[in-house]
Amino acid sequence: MSIKKIIISISVVVTVLITNSCGTKTTTTEHGEITVLSPKKILEEYDSKFVSPQYMSASLKVRYQHKKKKMSFNANLRLEKDKTIWINISFLGISFARGIVTPESVSMYERQNNTTFTGDFKYLSKLLGVDLDFYQLQSLILGKPIQEVQSKKYKTIISKNSYLLEYENNKKLSKSGKNNGDYIKRYWYNPINFELERQLISQPDRKMTLMVDNDNYDLVAGKYNIPENISLQIIDDSVTLVEIEYKGIKVDKKLSFPFKIPKDYKELKLK
Repeated sequence: MSIKKIIISISVVVTVLITNSCGTKTTTTEHGEITVLSPKKILEEYDSKFVSPQYMSASLKVRYQHKKKKMSFNANLRLEKDKTIWINISFLGISFARGIVTPESVSMYERQNNTTFTGDFKYLSKLLGVDLDFYQLQSLILGKPIQEVQSKKYKTIISKNSYLLEYENNKKLSKSGKNNGDYIKRYWYNPINFELERQLISQPDRKMTLMVDNDNYDLVAGKYNIPENISLQIIDDSVTLVEIEYKGIKVDKKLSFPFKIPKDYKELKLK
């Protein structure tokens, strides 16, 4: 090879290296210098690391606060992926209420007033200000995005020390104050391990926001990353706070879901 060809080859390699280097953006955070990744890459990393178990059970400590009202209780949770969510609430070790949720229905009863409710997700959706279904509730329990995140509809922003995926229509929705079936959506991911740290869903025409924070992820059975602490804030004219603490998470063991409404319980009609 002639000297001229060698020089040309080296020049091509150098040009490619420089071009690629200039196209890769980095920024400095508390985690050190991180590369600004595309939404597609962030979601691919997340999906590869955060798979869901077929079965999961756990003990819960739940704290609830709305204005001056505060309460806390213990519960047991059981889940079969895409099929059933079961919860038993207790005070001082005594079963107080029980509920079972499937993709088709919501059923529950409570012993204090001997009441029961059977219906669908419309009431819960109205309460939260978000179109909630079984799969979104399941995602919330497992620390996953409540709504589908399509990479082509988002852009990456470095927000303090996180990757923030910003929905393309957020600005338009905020400005118009109308949702037209759409929502303001933001998702924060850890730039090192790609944990979903926070998600925000807002319905602008109702001025209602749901914010979910996930913390203290635990690697269960060596392959399931599940947050041990989940905090929900429902923000409208006031703030409702629900904090969930998981204990004794178990996975991959087939579960039963006992549920039978006691006799003579009064059907509760929710408006």
